[in-house]
Amino acid sequence: MNESKLLKPPPVYDGSGSMTQFLLEVKEYNVYVRSHKYGKILELINIWLSGIESSHLRVILSKFVVNPGESKDKSKIKLKSLLDFKNIPGNILSSDPKYNIKLYRKYYISMCSYFNISMYNDEFDSDEEEMFDNLGSEEFEYDDIIMFIKKILKTIGYSFKTFKKKEIIDKKEVIKEYFSIKDSKNT
Repeated sequence: MNESKLLKPPPVYDGSGSMTQFLLEVKEYNVYVRSHKYGKILELINIWLSGIESSHLRVILSKFVVNPGESKDKSKIKLKSLLDFKNIPGNILSSDPKYNIKLYRKYYISMCSYFNISMYNDEFDSDEEEMFDNLGSEEFEYDDIIMFIKKILKTIGYSFKTFKKKEIIDKKEVIKEYFSIKDSKNT
């Protein structure tokens, strides 16, 4: 992920313009920040989905697969919107626990710092970074990435919804779990 894209500084009222104009600048800045955060989350989710080896996932998201005829390394899933993430079977998202743990470890520090969130405290700090670096892989769960994504989605007013569906597989009723991203304001 490109960490070099820094946010522009927030507007500061210098007394030269009207308060109405300044409040408009603040509102525009908030939209800018939300858009920037949205882009970072979308990028993380595309990285996550592109690393999951599942032909079923690629069929579900077929319209979002870039270079579908290429090898897996060149074939990437590229969602255009967070809302494109819908009805994804949980068993696919958890099908490669080692990959989920690796991704979680790789992006946890930078994303927590960027979004000022923590999975363990009220907000991210250097003590948490040190604690996280000292944890062994066996201390992570494959679904930590799901909980992590839920938390960062919440910072922009989105949510990671889980729902269960009954399906008949081999004449047996099975309850399957599915995930979708929703805009919390429109649900």
